[in-house]
Amino acid sequence: MDHKDYFYTGKILKPHGIHGALVIKIEVDFFDMLFDTVEYFFLEIDGYLVPFFISELTYNNQDTATAIFELIPDETEGKKFINTNLFLPNNMRPDNLVALSKYDHLQGYRIIDKNYGSLGTISAILHYSLNTVFQIYKDDCEVLIPATDAIVTDICDVSKEITINAPDGLIEIYLGEKNAEEE
Repeated sequence: MDHKDYFYTGKILKPHGIHGALVIKIEVDFFDMLFDTVEYFFLEIDGYLVPFFISELTYNNQDTATAIFELIPDETEGKKFINTNLFLPNNMRPDNLVALSKYDHLQGYRIIDKNYGSLGTISAILHYSLNTVFQIYKDDCEVLIPATDAIVTDICDVSKEITINAPDGLIEIYLGEKNAEEE
């Protein structure tokens, strides 16, 4: 399954009780529009999206819900899914909302530039007008990398690494010439 056909919805935070219920963090602002129709989530497991059907879903507040999945029978099994990303198919997105970015699910992935090497882990995915940007902190300096097909050359969901080929001078703008010379 290709991630581009799905949108990031949230992630599993923790087990709730002993019967396999899981608290999920909702990270889309229109989930209340979907709440009554959601019958399953796709869980990202080892880079693959695997469907898990819901037997019960309770809306806790605007950004959390409690879900009981059919194949997660108890707390012990539920703990295996803590921090697992949740996705829904794009056709469930309300018509008046456009997908923000095919890169939204990559927070926490490590960025490696072909010339500069490891830059760090994506701390946030920011959306500016029509541009999506990876926010990274290296040596306490913020680095913003445009999330475009021209820059992103490879995404490995298994190792959670993204290879980029940043334009000349982009990284030096943030880190200065000193860091570029240290290589």
